[in-house]
Amino acid sequence: MKKYCPICERKFRTKIITGKETYMVFGEPIEVEARVLRCSNCGTDLLCEELEEVTLKNVYNEYCRRHNISIDEFWKLKTQRFNGGHIYSIDSDIPEDD
Repeated sequence: MKKYCPICERKFRTKIITGKETYMVFGEPIEVEARVLRCSNCGTDLLCEELEEVTLKNVYNEYCRRHNISIDEFWKLKTQRFNGGHIYSIDSDIPEDD
C-alpha cells in the first residue's frame, strides 16, 4: 500500500510493523501488541486510523479482562471520569462553572 509520508513529502510504499505498545488507562499501564504503518523509505510511523482503532479496542478489552468488567461498564466508567464523576443524560443541561 502506498501512503503519503509527511517527512518524505510524497507517497511511498508502507509496511505494517507489529510490536508492543503501552497505553495508560485510568493511570494503569496496559501493554498490547500493536500494528503500525511505517514508511518504507524513511521509517516514519504513519497515521492509520484502522490500525489505531484495532489497537485501542485491544487496550480497552485488556483493561476489561484485568478488572473483570464488560465493555459497557468500561465506557460508563470512562464517561463518569470524563464528566468529573457527574452522570448526565444526553438531553440534560451540563451545569456551567460559577
